[in-house]
Amino acid sequence: MTRIAPRLAALAAAFAVLTAWTPAPVRAVSVSVEPSFVGVNSGDAFDLTVHVAGLGDAGPSSLGLYDLVVNYDTALAQFQSASFGSELGTGSVQYASVTSPGVLRLFEMSVSEAAALEASQPGGFTLATLTFTAVGTGTASFAPDVRGLYDARGEMLASSGTGVTSSAPVVDGGAGGGDTKMPEPSAALLFPVGLALVALRRRVLG
Repeated sequence: MTRIAPRLAALAAAFAVLTAWTPAPVRAVSVSVEPSFVGVNSGDAFDLTVHVAGLGDAGPSSLGLYDLVVNYDTALAQFQSASFGSELGTGSVQYASVTSPGVLRLFEMSVSEAAALEASQPGGFTLATLTFTAVGTGTASFAPDVRGLYDARGEMLASSGTGVTSSAPVVDGGAGGGDTKMPEPSAALLFPVGLALVALRRRVLG
């Protein structure tokens, strides 16, 4: 398992050379987990939505692939399920899994034609709806960490460390209230997903 990241990095480097890849212009893309505050009792189920905004509205820079994680406190919440949105098209490749305690990874890649996505996809929409169960009493934050955002043609929507911000909600898992202040948005680091990008670019060029 520890060898996966170096292999992906090597594949991404080869992909960039072979396709003469250059980044798309930086956009003010944001990823958020909503709503900003949820009050629940221990044992209750609750839903959060992962939302993206700042994309091209029915035009270039539509979203073709994303890879992100949502970090949460396992002493306060337990992940139950994920329901993906429909804006990446029918038959998209979807993956949702807890990769380590408190780390939920979400991945989706469109298999639709780039022109179809660019013609129909709005500038902002829900990526997925996440269902958790409150398992403790306290105040929990659910922080998204964007690993990669790529357009329908396989080009990065923002350069590494810029152009993407993220924000996280606060969930109060008890009757006594808690801190409802939103955490400050933080810059999210991006890294290519080699195999998926190669497949995406081949589909576009083919």
